[in-house]
Amino acid sequence: METQISSLISAREVAFQKPQLYTDIFHNLLPFIYNQNTTLQTLVIDFLKESFVDGKLDEELQLQLADELLQPLSYLISSKSHLELPRAPSPANFVKIIQLTNHIYPIIFKKCLSSPQMQDLESEWDQLQSLRDNLIQKFGTAYPLLPLNPESDASRSTRSNITLVMFITNVLSILSIAPPKDPRAARARKLKNIPEDLSIVSIPSDHKFLNMTRLEVEGRQILDVLFDALNDSRIINSPLFCVITNRLLTLFKKRPGLVSVKLFDFMIAYESMNKEDPLFESNQLKMRLIRRFNDRILKVMIGYCLNKSFVKDPKLLKRFQNKFTYYQGMFEDQRKRGLLKPDSHEIKREEKRAEFKKKKITGNESLEEQLQNNPSESPLFYYNSSPITPDLSYSSLYSLISPNNKLASFNMSELPQNILIDMIAYSLQNTTTRKLVKGLEIISDRFQNVMKFQQNYTISQDQDIQIANVPDSVKREDDKDLQDDYNPDLVYELPLPDYMTFKDQKKQLLKIISQFMELAQLDYKHPILSDVSNDDSLNGVALSSWKENTWLVFLTRLATRGLCDAQHTNEDGTVENLSDLVRDAIFTYFTADIRGRIYVVIDWLNEEWICEVARNRKEDNEVPDTPVYNAWGSKVLDNIIPFMENSDRKIFLRLLSELPSLNEQMVEKIKSLCLDPIRYKFGFVSLQFLIMFRPPLKDIAINLFRRLYQETDLDDLKAECLSYLRKYCPGEYT
Repeated sequence: METQISSLISAREVAFQKPQLYTDIFHNLLPFIYNQNTTLQTLVIDFLKESFVDGKLDEELQLQLADELLQPLSYLISSKSHLELPRAPSPANFVKIIQLTNHIYPIIFKKCLSSPQMQDLESEWDQLQSLRDNLIQKFGTAYPLLPLNPESDASRSTRSNITLVMFITNVLSILSIAPPKDPRAARARKLKNIPEDLSIVSIPSDHKFLNMTRLEVEGRQILDVLFDALNDSRIINSPLFCVITNRLLTLFKKRPGLVSVKLFDFMIAYESMNKEDPLFESNQLKMRLIRRFNDRILKVMIGYCLNKSFVKDPKLLKRFQNKFTYYQGMFEDQRKRGLLKPDSHEIKREEKRAEFKKKKITGNESLEEQLQNNPSESPLFYYNSSPITPDLSYSSLYSLISPNNKLASFNMSELPQNILIDMIAYSLQNTTTRKLVKGLEIISDRFQNVMKFQQNYTISQDQDIQIANVPDSVKREDDKDLQDDYNPDLVYELPLPDYMTFKDQKKQLLKIISQFMELAQLDYKHPILSDVSNDDSLNGVALSSWKENTWLVFLTRLATRGLCDAQHTNEDGTVENLSDLVRDAIFTYFTADIRGRIYVVIDWLNEEWICEVARNRKEDNEVPDTPVYNAWGSKVLDNIIPFMENSDRKIFLRLLSELPSLNEQMVEKIKSLCLDPIRYKFGFVSLQFLIMFRPPLKDIAINLFRRLYQETDLDDLKAECLSYLRKYCPGEYT
């Protein structure tokens, strides 16, 4: 082993000293990645990092050899358990693996752009995407450390998660649309050696396997990973919070269209006092520091956005200024009270939490009954709830407490048997059935994992003892002996398909959606199938040929009918609907061209409303609530109104006329048009249209005119409101 290590070190030195021999040495060292010796793996990973990340290898060779790293890097992080081969890498090596992937991602993307018709590059791109997805899935977990519980895992691998954030934001920079650059500045960028800004805009329309729309959708889904971490009900530690927010702000400056709305909404809505502490965290001083650091980081970001004039909307700018003033007052209060005393905001928070606990546990109902009646509020019972053991000792198999707990090192076997029996009996009497069952399930899962992967495991006691193979006496019988059981009259039945988890269902559905979105980009001059005779009634066939908008009919009915009951409740109590994946895809397709695709959202929302009314109606004359339609209809208006211009009046009026239902909250959104000094006539015409052609909304529109008249200080706007009020309320206004 020492000979191999010294040879590897010598080969590394020769490779950098003699570049002409680098390629041969590279191919000789790369297979050591698959060696289970950690020292050899580390030497090769360091060699690759120096070559690519540290820039000791010239760009031409990097472009030539980058694709050969895909399979070794995927192998290193392919471990699903600490009990199976290959072993999970060390935390330091995992960080280097992320850095290597981060470095070769733009290289391979650029290579695919330059050769769009090469067949081999498609498989390399698929490998790169698989490696990317595998790394992103590990964000927010303890990987490569042994998992303990979801509440504590993210803070145990902070360095790995920080490096993953750097990787994710660099990927987002590529999988998004770059704003147009000034061509006159191209020469200056070359002179300053500024790296090329790669993005999906560079993908040619006839590229064989790179689709700009599909990659943009993937980028938005990856962006949600970071915002989900920031918006989680549990507060995250300050180093990770600082890196995520700063990287998002950097990404905002490069890709404002991708990040601006979500980032500004987060900065306004974030309130550290409303975040819950991690379940097993008892150090209140530590949590106070985390909240104060996070607030200060956000204050710096808000101040930066105000100084750089990133916020253009006057109403949003006012909210930013108010939030900045709020932080100044809060920090002054904290400075006066000091670190050890809670400030006024923290005192109010603790009072609210105490009041909530009093309301939550009332009456004679036991805690176990409350948990059974409210399973979504069920907490984690054990700190160490991992189904994987670090070794094969009995203590690792049965331990459910923190490894740092002093009881973990206490030897129970030294106690007398009568005392042990009394302790066990007392514990069983004072624990709930739910908690006991959960603990037994964890231990059962650990035992099954140990039995499944024991052939790869080594026990370390006085010396390393390799688990023995199964003896010959219990091996299967020979095939000749099994022939006696053959029955030719027995009818063979196909086995049932494997059960698909909700995660697998989501993955398959996303593939289906992406294929439909590719069909949406095609140009259908003639129907693919000839028309067949069809009844024009409501009970007739919806599709008799494949036309330009047929994909939309499939997706809308898949969301409203096929997947209306396909939902899954997560461990934290949140409910996920498969149909929302379809709705997100249709909505993203619409927002890419709101003027040219207004028909898409009209057809979709009409289908949503019809199906929801039919599904929720209990009596013939009843008009039931339509929460799904209302939510998505409001989202459409929120995203279309800020971009409407005076020339888009016909498009907007068509939307208002063809939507099946409008409620007061939707009509209220037109108010922003009426307050716009440039588009206020557009807003008034829209309200007049509702009064004239949608009579049920007449009172709502007139009340909006009244509020505008009372609230505004602008003479022109006041006069315009008064003219409409005199017309439609002649008795009230003269």
